[in-house]
Amino acid sequence: MEDRTLHEGEISKELSGVDEAPFHVEQGEDSSWVVWRKGSDLPETVFASKQDALDQAEIWAEEAGTSVLVNGNAGENQPE
Repeated sequence: MEDRTLHEGEISKELSGVDEAPFHVEQGEDSSWVVWRKGSDLPETVFASKQDALDQAEIWAEEAGTSVLVNGNAGENQPE
């Protein structure tokens, strides 16, 4: 099985044709991982692991024809 792990600042490659990623994954204050939809004040969902958050965000992004961006701990986009 192919490793689909995204690193901070990386947009999902198969969905990289979109200029701005509407789904963002970032670490929460309590070591949780949060999936946000761009423009929303509330998270879509919260997960215990980064991989679970990425997996769900990629499902939603694929269904919407968009992409996922992983944010750094302070919320800014981070390079790999």
